[in-house]
Amino acid sequence: MPVEHVVWNDVDFRAQTIVTEYVRDMCKFYRRLLTLTLTLNEERPLPDPPLHAGEGEKSGVSSSFPTIRLPMATPKPFPHAGFLSRLEHSNASAPLSAAALPPSLARILLIAEDSGQPTPAVAHLIHLLKARKAMLQASFDTEVVADELRRYQKFARPGQPSPHIVQLRQQQAAARQLSNQSRQSFIKAAAAFVQETGIEVPPRVALEVFVTGWIETNVPKDAIAAN
Repeated sequence: MPVEHVVWNDVDFRAQTIVTEYVRDMCKFYRRLLTLTLTLNEERPLPDPPLHAGEGEKSGVSSSFPTIRLPMATPKPFPHAGFLSRLEHSNASAPLSAAALPPSLARILLIAEDSGQPTPAVAHLIHLLKARKAMLQASFDTEVVADELRRYQKFARPGQPSPHIVQLRQQQAAARQLSNQSRQSFIKAAAAFVQETGIEVPPRVALEVFVTGWIETNVPKDAIAAN
């Protein structure tokens, strides 16, 4: 075998080795770069401000769950907030006026159209609207934390979840529990309201669905919410 051929094969082998090592090193570099990018994206600190702290107590719906801290998000305003405030502040010096109420409400909220004296249904309607507000807030919170968890999990590394993902999963579980609790409170308030007012729920229609539709149809909405 010629000497020149042997030398050429040796040089060719060394060149292949150098190229192979270079490609391996570049693959390691890009793998570390991708890992670092995913880590930075996954471990961004979550905003701290508590969402609706003490909202359950204010709304009259008790809650034994801790306050849920979620990313900053702005829920839609409660569409009946203005009317709810009027009901809560109605008294002898600021009575309800039949002229300012839809006929369907005036019949059940006032003893007589011109008297301005409220019936017991007013207290039940206040409780019902507060329960509805709490249920909407809890549903919004559940959607927010679910969206945030999906966004973090999209870039999560396989294996042990990061502390942030564990925290979000705990928040999601708490939000679901609070949402279920607020829904049950709304159903109880709805049952008490229809019993007090004598409103008949159609057969084969869920109480929650019927009362939600009744509120949307009969309870005045704020001007901004209506638009």
